[in-house]
Amino acid sequence: MAKQRAFPWIAEVPKPVDAELHHIGMCKSISDAISVSLKTSRASAKEVAAYMGVSAATISQVKKGVRPVLDWMVTPFCYATGTNLLRQFIDLHQALLVVKQNKCDRERVDAIVYTMRRAA
Repeated sequence: MAKQRAFPWIAEVPKPVDAELHHIGMCKSISDAISVSLKTSRASAKEVAAYMGVSAATISQVKKGVRPVLDWMVTPFCYATGTNLLRQFIDLHQALLVVKQNKCDRERVDAIVYTMRRAA
């Protein structure tokens, strides 16, 4: 069973601010989004880790791609850094994967239809 996580401090801090679209586009990886979020934050990586209930090493490993960004990490990370950049980056890339998958599905269907029409 997954460990229940609670972040009561979230109610006491301002909502994170959305990043500008061009800034999201400038990030090439989750590592970029994490690094930028940390550098624009007034909190250190160690402080952000403490807010999240993880070690600074965990933040470092996630940033390096050694560990994945788990769903539960995104909201407290965004609140701790004051920016939604990480969430926006993840959402954008998930949307792009859906578009790519739909395009592949359409291309596959078109190829099947083309083959069937040629055989007829």
